[in-house]
Amino acid sequence: MVKKLTCVLALTLAGLLAPMKANVSGYQKPIQSENFYELSEKIFREKEIKKAMKKIEEKDWEKDKIWQIISSYYSESEMPEYISKRFIRTLIKIESCDVPTAKSWCGARGLGQIMKDTWYGFEKENFEENAFIPEKNVNVMIKCLKSADNFYRQNHSDWENISYNEKMDIIAAGYNMGPYGAKKVNWDISKMPKETQKYVPTMNKVFREITPAD
Repeated sequence: MVKKLTCVLALTLAGLLAPMKANVSGYQKPIQSENFYELSEKIFREKEIKKAMKKIEEKDWEKDKIWQIISSYYSESEMPEYISKRFIRTLIKIESCDVPTAKSWCGARGLGQIMKDTWYGFEKENFEENAFIPEKNVNVMIKCLKSADNFYRQNHSDWENISYNEKMDIIAAGYNMGPYGAKKVNWDISKMPKETQKYVPTMNKVFREITPAD
């Protein structure tokens, strides 16, 4: 209900309605987008979408299929507080607009827009056959975020002392451009690619104003 309402309204308002469905139980033919971030940016700046999301009650949110998938693979004991289920749900909303069959021009696939090399870093099953399956895609996404957090803990000289929000920003930036890329610019978002510089505040905005709390 949530993802269908979000995507249908958003794509209609943005003039981008296409034969796609955010249906995690029925997989559609992969869709192509030159830049899924640009699509998400158009969606989330629509005031009507924000109003619609705010009307959704918590009981309806709990019925959200993607939220349920995240919950089934998420471990409170293994994940840090700043990589919450709400954070992951927001990443998915930005990355793929909740479309399980989303495919970017560079080959990223599924809800979490997982790249082939990233997939095989955490999963042995065939990428082409499994990346569009929501459960498997989200599982790899969570593993990837956990691995990224370990990387930051080992390589960021002041990781334990920076704020909760700063950690979230770096995690989001690293998901967009890669942890090693974030390290090369010494975690300075202002020195990251322009797409990442826009990605982080968009992530913050959606997290604060649209995605309900855990």
